Amino acid sequence: MDENNNVNVLIADDNESNLILLQEMLKTEGYYVVSVNSGEKALEEVDRRSFDVILLDIMMPVMDGFQVCKKLKDGEHKNVPVIFLTAKSDTGDVVNGFKIGGADYIRKPFQRDELIARVKNQVRLKLMNDHLMRNAELYKESRDELMIKLFSLGKYGYNK
Repeated sequence: MDENNNVNVLIADDNESNLILLQEMLKTEGYYVVSVNSGEKALEEVDRRSFDVILLDIMMPVMDGFQVCKKLKDGEHKNVPVIFLTAKSDTGDVVNGFKIGGADYIRKPFQRDELIARVKNQVRLKLMNDHLMRNAELYKESRDELMIKLFSLGKYGYNK
């Protein structure tokens, strides 16, 4: 799928089999995928390059997915959607994931079509949000330039 060629996905999971499976699923759809096996490495990667969506395993040693998400949402990567991947089925964990900024939650074992649909949905939402943010910034710049021109032309009575 050509529309996914410029979409960057980060996967963080301490299970090598999951990383390989997820990477192959997403690469088949045309996504550019970076895989890491720890929360610490995930944070290092987001400082190196930008991602359109991040898939995080919740249960990882040292730094779990919740901790990684919290750090991401407290920093400059707060607009990158995080999809949690986990074998946990407790409703409290799901709610906690959403409270700290997770965009979606997929239980393992995951179904390929569901995973692809959820990733595609989050990417679409992120790209639309990015587009809106760019347009808002362009609008603000245009408005500011227009106001400067109007004031310099003596409109509004400031250049009498």
